[in-house]
Amino acid sequence: MAMKDGRTMMRQTAAPENYEELRGVLQHNLPKYAPGQSRIARLLLTDLSGFAVRSLDENAQAAQVHSSSVVRFAKSLGFDGYPSLAKLCREQLSEQAHLLQRFDQALRQEHAEATSDESVPQAAQYFRNDIALTFSQIDQNAWQKAIEAIAHAANVHICGLQKCFSAAYLFSYLLHMARNRVYLLDNPAGDMLSQLREIDSQDVFIAISIHEYTSFTVAAARRAKERGATVIAITDAPSSPLAAVADHAFFAECEGPYVFRSLSAIFALVESMAGEVSIALGENTRSQLLQDSRLIKDLGLYTQD
Repeated sequence: MAMKDGRTMMRQTAAPENYEELRGVLQHNLPKYAPGQSRIARLLLTDLSGFAVRSLDENAQAAQVHSSSVVRFAKSLGFDGYPSLAKLCREQLSEQAHLLQRFDQALRQEHAEATSDESVPQAAQYFRNDIALTFSQIDQNAWQKAIEAIAHAANVHICGLQKCFSAAYLFSYLLHMARNRVYLLDNPAGDMLSQLREIDSQDVFIAISIHEYTSFTVAAARRAKERGATVIAITDAPSSPLAAVADHAFFAECEGPYVFRSLSAIFALVESMAGEVSIALGENTRSQLLQDSRLIKDLGLYTQD
């Protein structure tokens, strides 16, 4: 079907069976969509809960398109109409609500204990919520595949710039405790280009970035993908440009009480992932730690109490 701007409406023969499949389709096609289609897709990727509860006309208004455009978009995805697309979104929302209910029960207990102590800042509640929401949405199959890929890759390259540099640095530091050949890409003007040139299909590339996404991190992830590396993204939304290129993407909630966005959930992901890799490597991690311990002692790295 031809669009007003000359593009063709892409059609699927079978509708996605669940939200994960829908998200994959939208991420894959996002660069190819016309502007109106792109706005509808981003709405589905970034505001699932809103899309699920709003009416057709309200979703069309949110995407700044006509209602008939949303209907055509649903049919292009293989659905028989808008109601089927909305139903899939509501089913995903219901599943998330079920998962979050268990977290909420624990958080309410923690909150009750925290509010009895005036020394605990209210911001802590935001951080706990971000972490709980982040881990409740992790695809366990993708998580295990990512852990195995990091543990057994020939080389692991990590890129995170600007506000995400600290998370990338921590990831690199922790992985160094479990395995060798971990490289932090931290200077676009230095040897990062040579590192990118050497990436191949035996490697893992980990990209960390949240809105506003650093262009070098996105370009580097695409380059690594072209070279055949397994790309793992830690980002903030399915509409992130990193999600489209990643083999495994993990989304962190980054809302906070301050003017800047919170990285607490990203640090939790990084620490958890590095910890799981160390467990997966078992004896190798133990050997690595022993070597590090000897080096630290020989070099007198730490002061003696």
